[in-house]
Amino acid sequence: MLELLANAKLFFVGATLLALLCSALLLKGFVPGTASRMEKTLLCMSALIIPGLAFMFYLPAGGAFGALDQHAVLGKLNALQQAPGDAERREAFATLLHSLEQQTDSLAPDPALLELQAGVLASSGRYDAALDSYKILLNKRPDDAALLAVIAETEYLRGMASDTEAGASPKFANAAVPWLERALAQDPMQPRALGLAGIRAYSEGRWQAALDAWRRAAAVYPVGSSERRVVEQGIAAARQKLGQSAEPGAVLSLSLQIGEQVDTEALAANTPVFVFARKVNAGGPPLAAKRLVLADLPKSLLLTEHDVMARQGLEPGMQVEVVARLSLSGQPVASAGDFESAAQQLTVAASKAEAAQLTLLIDRQVPE
Repeated sequence: MLELLANAKLFFVGATLLALLCSALLLKGFVPGTASRMEKTLLCMSALIIPGLAFMFYLPAGGAFGALDQHAVLGKLNALQQAPGDAERREAFATLLHSLEQQTDSLAPDPALLELQAGVLASSGRYDAALDSYKILLNKRPDDAALLAVIAETEYLRGMASDTEAGASPKFANAAVPWLERALAQDPMQPRALGLAGIRAYSEGRWQAALDAWRRAAAVYPVGSSERRVVEQGIAAARQKLGQSAEPGAVLSLSLQIGEQVDTEALAANTPVFVFARKVNAGGPPLAAKRLVLADLPKSLLLTEHDVMARQGLEPGMQVEVVARLSLSGQPVASAGDFESAAQQLTVAASKAEAAQLTLLIDRQVPE
């Protein structure tokens, strides 16, 4: 059970992002006009229910499971997960929330339990109480971009709920904006904040800004992950609004290999692998990037204009320099001890059929 809970935060984030994204697309008319009012209502309801179901598997990463109070909460989480029917789930939910309120009602509440309590409250629609808990955490972690992003998200959900209750057309809540801007100021690549920034732009009809934000978020999430698939749905919607073809028109074909110099058995299977493409003889951030994990390798993949991180993306005929990095630190920026490939130059092709595959062999260690 502990392994399930330790891995579940990503599921919670992905499910919440899916709900937010579905609601944003629905509000801007991405759902076909032929859909009935009932069908649209059911879609919106199902999107908003997902985080409520997901929270029961959630426990903040980094929690000290040895603590007695956390073990008590784990037992109640398990009871909620095992509840056979709606009545039993409601009772287990109330018991869990009561237990969390007792455990966090002190001058120095356990931060892990406080974060769990906030997530439970937000999932049940008690946004004011959730924000109170998050802001207690913020006193201890004022520069935590992830925490600032989840506060922005909760403000957004509170605004949506208020608009819906009042019978008004839902819009992106003004109260969420300063929290979102603070999160991105602390970490411009914070994926939850980027996902929300894309939703904000999309809801305001700024399709290109939404596309830019979601592309940057996609570059952070591993290829094939549920989070990346959700963001890619937003990318597809924004591209459709912009009248762009889903078929890539700027392509790099790559094969990623791990050299014998890398002791893969000593590394975790989820160690991040980043692939970057930069314009030759140009500084600044990469034009395009993808994130994989060690377990994915060896792997053939495409870098396309769908993976761009900057307004100036990949263009057919452009000369770029590509490199792959196995990041032991987990960060895209190279650190001592990381392994990477030699940087190689390649011409961007106009289609998949025209793209000649280049092999990147990750075999050299970044020196101290």
